[in-house]
Amino acid sequence: MHRLLIVDDEPIVMENLEALLTAMGYTVSGKAFSGEMAVSMAARLLPDLIIMDIVMPGKMDGIDAAQEIRRASDIPVIFMTGHTDTELMEKAKDSKPYGYVIKPFQLAQIRSAIEIALTQKKTVEALKASQAKIRGLSAHMLETQEQERKRISMALHDQLGQTLSLLRVRIDAVCRKLPETLPDQQTECREISAYVKQIIEDTRRLSRELSPRILEDLGLSAGLKWLIEEAGKHLRVKTELHIQEIDHLFPAETRIRVFRIFQEAVSNIIKYAQAGRITVVARKTGDMVQFSIKDDGKGFAATHILTLDSTEKGLGLATMEERVNMLGGEFDVVSRKGEGTEIRFSVPTQ
Repeated sequence: MHRLLIVDDEPIVMENLEALLTAMGYTVSGKAFSGEMAVSMAARLLPDLIIMDIVMPGKMDGIDAAQEIRRASDIPVIFMTGHTDTELMEKAKDSKPYGYVIKPFQLAQIRSAIEIALTQKKTVEALKASQAKIRGLSAHMLETQEQERKRISMALHDQLGQTLSLLRVRIDAVCRKLPETLPDQQTECREISAYVKQIIEDTRRLSRELSPRILEDLGLSAGLKWLIEEAGKHLRVKTELHIQEIDHLFPAETRIRVFRIFQEAVSNIIKYAQAGRITVVARKTGDMVQFSIKDDGKGFAATHILTLDSTEKGLGLATMEERVNMLGGEFDVVSRKGEGTEIRFSVPTQ
């Protein structure tokens, strides 16, 4: 049986409403006569639904009370009113009520509003549970991916890297043994050695990108500086870094996820931006750390992109946003064609 809290400053209205609700099979678990009282009773009783008058005396009317309750919990609120004031109704919409009933009450109207609100609440709760499950699966997938990255990184460094290094040593030894009477072969041998050296450097770079040891050895701040400076060298662009010491604010798992977000952002800059400058900021503000990475490249229509779902938005942006969501943070993209792009996100300290 559903438990309801009713809120009205008129005792007669309260009694009539309670009688109607009881006759319909609902349990009235509490009655409040002011907005302040409603907020207090909602926190204490945790009813399934609140039916509340919009207009009430005192500092807190029904709309203010509903907004306060919404910030503290997910208890649905139905407004009741005898007013049809347009401005008042527009203000009421801001508190996102689950429905309205008009005084004087009609049995069918109240029953319909309550059942719709309770069904909507059930749907919202199921959706949140589904989202939590998906988020948990995503976190597990990313953790598995991170472990696989580390395994491949070690294989590249310890096996392929050492094999290539030994191969270069053998090639250099052959080069030294070639007589000066074979200049063409000496030149070709040196070119092969240089080519193998480049492969070794690429392998080491790939190994670092897959599982950057710098995060374990020196921390997130140093890792971000290394990542951006390497991107600057690769693109031959200027870099501007404003990175505070933030390693002590996050556990290892969070540091890796933040690094991956920047890694994805840098990858997008390399592929698409055609930038001349990259600017990175990481600073603590209150109990949050604010991050941003900005380029002065081509840019894109961010307003349109952000309205798309994850399948249309692009894997890069969708992955970054999902990583931020899993960290309990907020994600935003600011961009215009021809004016560059800025990716901003905040992560709570832990």
